[in-house]
Amino acid sequence: MQNLRIIEQTAIEREFAARPLIDADTPAPAADLIAAVSHIEAEFAKTNTTGLIHASAAQRPTRSGSV
Repeated sequence: MQNLRIIEQTAIEREFAARPLIDADTPAPAADLIAAVSHIEAEFAKTNTTGLIHASAAQRPTRSGSV
């Protein structure tokens, strides 16, 4: 019983996190970072959702525009 209490929360979180990925459509490529963030913000606004957008420094474009 103790083992179930320890692993239950993680199992539920994994199931819950997987569901939005199943429900999501295939993402369309954006022209640039500004267009991508604008699209995400517009989707948040449709449902009055407060959201946080995190862009990893590892994915930051170089001066030539490539990642």
